[in-house]
Amino acid sequence: MSRTLTRRRTFLHRAELTPAAVPALRRILRSHLELWSLEDLSDAAALCLTELLGNVLRHCPHDSWVTVRVHPTEHGLRIEVFDPDPRLPGHHAAAPHPLAESGRGLALVAALATHHGHTPTAHGKCAWAELNSPPHG
Repeated sequence: MSRTLTRRRTFLHRAELTPAAVPALRRILRSHLELWSLEDLSDAAALCLTELLGNVLRHCPHDSWVTVRVHPTEHGLRIEVFDPDPRLPGHHAAAPHPLAESGRGLALVAALATHHGHTPTAHGKCAWAELNSPPHG
């Protein structure tokens, strides 16, 4: 069973992470961005969320629960994915083989996000990305 809480301008969702949960979480994210008038970040935010969740799917036990927290910031949006695995991702200096099916997720997040990283928590870690809204004018 999953649960979504919206408090003021924070989206918080806890769910058992399965492959089917990823598109559902993207839809919920997009609906909140529309409510917050941050539609200009919708595609980049959805891709960052997908990549952060994909790392949890790939590296955590299959019965893992994940918490997604998203909230607007002064300049855009912050996406946080909490998982129970305390291991922080290693830095891979070499690019993946051109035909490799994985290994590009964090590079995509780095390309889209203004800032991103991983923070240890009491129950695992938090992978996060901050996106700035494009200037209007």
